[in-house]
Amino acid sequence: MIKNMTNICTNHAIHLALLTGSMACAATPLHAADRLTAGRYEFTATTNGNIRTSTQCFTADDAKAVNADAKAGRDYAEKAAKGACTITTYDVTGDTVSYTMACGESVTTTSATYHGDSFESDATTTVGKTTARATHTTGKRAGICK
Repeated sequence: MIKNMTNICTNHAIHLALLTGSMACAATPLHAADRLTAGRYEFTATTNGNIRTSTQCFTADDAKAVNADAKAGRDYAEKAAKGACTITTYDVTGDTVSYTMACGESVTTTSATYHGDSFESDATTTVGKTTARATHTTGKRAGICK
């Protein structure tokens, strides 16, 4: 049960990290303040030596949330969690977005740093007092969404 909850929460955390850090299907110009540009991204996530890859497209609303201030970003992340999880902290400092999300007994803390068309993030998930898993994710823009 804890392993399944950890997998569900970790996957949800990764998805939220991507949502709070990625963008639209139609490419938009990168502005000086933008952390990430719109499009299709390829991700590599490493957890306990296991590597997963995926591709995902992000909307203009996703992009807007990533490039927003802490309040707007947190509001968007809470809406994306759909009540299944609670965002307990959310901070934006320069190109780095950090937050903590609680999903039942599982708590995930994520810090993601953006570089316009790429990013890297580290997430640590705990269940109770046990560190369940640490995940390092990198993402790179791979074009426009189709």
